[in-house]
Amino acid sequence: MGAPSFARGHMPYDNSRGYFRDETDFPGPRTMAAATEWLERSARSHDRFMLFVDEFDPHEPFDTPEPYASMYDSSWQGPHMIWPPYVRGALAHGVLTVEQAHQIRACYGAKLTMIDAWLGRLLAAIERGGFYDDTAIIVCTDHGHCLGEKDIWGKPAVPIYEPLGHTPLLIAMPGIPNGNVDALTTNVDICATLAEIFGVEMAHRTHGRSMLPLMTGEAHSIRDWAIAGVWGREVHLIDAEAKYARAPAGDNAPLSLWSNRWSTMPIHHMPQLQMPRRTIAPCWTGCRVQGFRSFVSRTAPAICCLTGRWVSSAAVTCIA
Repeated sequence: MGAPSFARGHMPYDNSRGYFRDETDFPGPRTMAAATEWLERSARSHDRFMLFVDEFDPHEPFDTPEPYASMYDSSWQGPHMIWPPYVRGALAHGVLTVEQAHQIRACYGAKLTMIDAWLGRLLAAIERGGFYDDTAIIVCTDHGHCLGEKDIWGKPAVPIYEPLGHTPLLIAMPGIPNGNVDALTTNVDICATLAEIFGVEMAHRTHGRSMLPLMTGEAHSIRDWAIAGVWGREVHLIDAEAKYARAPAGDNAPLSLWSNRWSTMPIHHMPQLQMPRRTIAPCWTGCRVQGFRSFVSRTAPAICCLTGRWVSSAAVTCIA
């Protein structure tokens, strides 16, 4: 596509990009449009439903059409820098110039602005359909993205600082007034919350805790601590006051493999990547409990809008 890819080489996205005719062909807008259409046409035909909207924006590539592409850096000349580097010290080591750094942030802002507009259309459909009266709406994300804090860019091999791990969580519930809840939560608590909303019990051991008591005011806390980490690297113990990070002495194998997505997502050209049953011992289970892809978040205003800067890939869940 002409933009620097920082050693990524040819990406599958480059193949798909040639088919985009206008804004409606981009993945994020297409996903939000499909969700909006389902709500308007099909949702009310069910007694109860759960709609899970998993969309990728504003993850890189930070690719958008005009007017978004030039919205925050109108003086930029040449292909937009839609592929950010994953590196520590990008400015210090000359990987990026100051102008390029600004351009990457501008491209991120462009994509965030575009997907925010399409999320707004989904929220408008929720309001038009009267879903706020009988439906729980949850907006969450899996991780953030560094755009120069501590001169860190992307998601390189670094501890989980706030831009990566302190993710937005917004919930709208019938009968619950708008407000802030300053309580420690983690993404696995969403599963427990959904189970309580639907009145079901898990058939296997889980580690989340329902957030309904926080929303109703029955409790001010549901957990004293949470664990975060990624790729079998540092384990982060987080409570209401501090974060303690401890790194492995070596490469931390096999957790460096199993704690990534490969343990749960089949890869057609790597069929040997599967969790061996014989290795699931109490110690191993404990490592999985530590949730190397479960990032900590604090609850945010109980309104269904997406305004957090550090959103990487948003998920919107509607439960009626």
